[in-house]
Amino acid sequence: MVCIWLWLILAARPAGQVTAYLYSGSQLLVFSHTLDLLDEFFSYPDSFRLMSWLESIPLPVGMFILTLGVIGWYREQRQVNRQLQGREKFLREHQFIDPLTALYTQSYLHHVVEREQQLGQFPLTLMLLDIANFDGINQKLGVPEADQILIQIAESLALNVRPTDIVCRYGGDKFVIVLARTSANQGKQLQRWLSHQLTALNKNWQLTCHWQQVSQQHAGQDAQQLVATLLQRHQAQKLVLTHS
Repeated sequence: MVCIWLWLILAARPAGQVTAYLYSGSQLLVFSHTLDLLDEFFSYPDSFRLMSWLESIPLPVGMFILTLGVIGWYREQRQVNRQLQGREKFLREHQFIDPLTALYTQSYLHHVVEREQQLGQFPLTLMLLDIANFDGINQKLGVPEADQILIQIAESLALNVRPTDIVCRYGGDKFVIVLARTSANQGKQLQRWLSHQLTALNKNWQLTCHWQQVSQQHAGQDAQQLVATLLQRHQAQKLVLTHS
């Protein structure tokens, strides 16, 4: 049964700290239960206490680690539920949800930026993530596998932003995050955190992630101008990287 749990964990979850807790705790349970099973076929001298310790100690340790993983999973699920509830409510009124990643679309991005500007949610920061080598991954692995990569990237972004932040899919391999009441320095801190969370995905697929952001301190630029500024900075960054 525990082996089945291990398989389901690895099949259903992206790599990360919570998955490591769940996997490690389950492994300790497998180890302890395996020794308990061997007791039915082999007997050990009473003086040989090591086997008793190996059988007894990993079980509570594994249950404790597994509990930490379940708590983390519960917190993640609450975050996902909040995201899904907001999307479901919005979907009843608009059709601005990307069918592949379940994130908001490029069309909704301009609406939400305009709304945050009207509400005076300054400083307002937009952050862009571009998977620069995604075309090569698409050709190498095929469309179905590439779509799964996009889905896992979208899930990682949605899980690791704040409940007030909004993640949009901007084109095929680009994502934009709207950060209300967030300074440029706070945006860079969040960028480093998101980059760290994407590291596990990077080990498997060698993603080349380019980040760019723009911050608006007060009313002035409208939503389209702010998004255009973000894209211009990103294009300028790509030119610099290409020439270098």
